[in-house]
Amino acid sequence: GGGQNNKLISSNDANLYGINNKIESSGTSNIGGGSSNTIESSQNVNIGGGTQNTIESSNKSNIGGGQFNTLTNSSAYSSISGGCNNLLTSSSRYSSINGGCINKLSDNSCYSSINGGKTNTIIDNSCGSLISGGQTNKIIDSKWSSVNGGCCNTVSNTNVSYIGGGSSNKLTDSSYRSTIVGGSNNLLTSSSRYSSIGGGFYNTLSQSNYTSIDGGRCNTLNSSNFSTI
Repeated sequence: GGGQNNKLISSNDANLYGINNKIESSGTSNIGGGSSNTIESSQNVNIGGGTQNTIESSNKSNIGGGQFNTLTNSSAYSSISGGCNNLLTSSSRYSSINGGCINKLSDNSCYSSINGGKTNTIIDNSCGSLISGGQTNKIIDSKWSSVNGGCCNTVSNTNVSYIGGGSSNKLTDSSYRSTIVGGSNNLLTSSSRYSSIGGGFYNTLSQSNYTSIDGGRCNTLNSSNFSTI
């Protein structure tokens, strides 16, 4: 190793470089450079550089760089590639945050990814889910679901569903295998399965299976299966 004011404590086969970095109780681990980075109670992990990044209690994980990124609490085989103030925690194994700032992936959301952007969130057992970018998008308690971008879109309590983009769209409440392609302030909810909203504004689709609203403004489709507006 090398550098200045680094601390290596109870860690075999570890390498430590940079300034004010620390590895403690973490065998076969590495901090490649940067400053004030910390690895604790994690085996076979790496912090490539950056500033004030932390890996704790998460084996075989990686932070590539950036600043103020945290990977912790049994999130093994996971990574934060860079960016700032990103958090990957709470048993979110085999998951990644691939840049951006203030993104959060938490609460047993395994095999999931946030690919950048800002203030995006995947939480509450959302395994196998993806946010590709954008800002303030959320996936909550929804497995194998995705938000492709845009702003302020939410998928919640709905597995295998998709929002393509746009803003302030919501896909919720057991509306499995459904889609909002884009637009703004559209709502697809209340067990509306295999259904879609193509775009437009302020459209609502509820309690309707195999249905679609193709676009337009302020359309409502309720309790009507196999129907189209």
